[in-house]
Amino acid sequence: MMEPEVPWGVENRLDKYWHLEDFSDMPNRTICRDVQAAGYPGYEITAKSRLNMYRQLVERKVLCYYNCTDAELRLFVKDRGVQLAARRARRPVFNRDKWIRALMDKDATPVFERFLDLPPELRMHVYGWYMAAFPATLKGPSQPPLTRMARLVRQESLPAFYSMCCFEVGVFRFRGRRPSRLHYAPETSGFLKALTAENCAGIRHLYFREGSLFNPWYRLFVDFTGGRVRQTHTTAQDEVGHDFGAEVGVAARAIIGREEKLRLTKDDIYSLCNALDRVLW
Repeated sequence: MMEPEVPWGVENRLDKYWHLEDFSDMPNRTICRDVQAAGYPGYEITAKSRLNMYRQLVERKVLCYYNCTDAELRLFVKDRGVQLAARRARRPVFNRDKWIRALMDKDATPVFERFLDLPPELRMHVYGWYMAAFPATLKGPSQPPLTRMARLVRQESLPAFYSMCCFEVGVFRFRGRRPSRLHYAPETSGFLKALTAENCAGIRHLYFREGSLFNPWYRLFVDFTGGRVRQTHTTAQDEVGHDFGAEVGVAARAIIGREEKLRLTKDDIYSLCNALDRVLW
């Protein structure tokens, strides 16, 4: 199977899976409706950046201080040590809007310096919650920023990242009178080149896509943990689609059935792609 030398220049399009969703392209009316339903001021705000910030807070399910009582706001300010400017008075004069903005500013710069003091079991739960928000399938991803926070966190979170997430392996062919052999999609080629043997060993879920990114012809999901192989094909060639799933399924189950502890290798991924290539060639 040939692997063309294609520059991996798609990371800006496919490698933002851990970023907060940007709602700048969403109409203001829609954003206003969503943020107002959550309790934030909506229609009286005209700044797009502020509307986008409120919509991201709704997406993150952060506490909306506009729904809190004055007594609750006073308690939050006191417990969190929020510094409020006082004018000639011994105490800051209560101003609901200013106090809410001060609490939101505090939320925007969270600090938790005792994460490594938590038991390992709780830290693993945190990694799981963090990665559960990722898309169902990751296309050519780099490692998330959490894995670069500290050496211990990296040692604990990287295995969780590769074992919990599902990674897409995209292949395509140049179609014409005589279709070419399969090539790796640029995002897949870059992902496989950057993948180390240790990280590859922990992968448990792969999603094979033959065709373009937005119009795939065949799809195959392999779960190395449960031994499941599930296929879907979008062409009218039912017989080829059946052979495709059967051929790759045999190769996948041979990997799963190895006597030693399952440690996936790049050669295993290449063998699955070659099985796909033999059917579709």
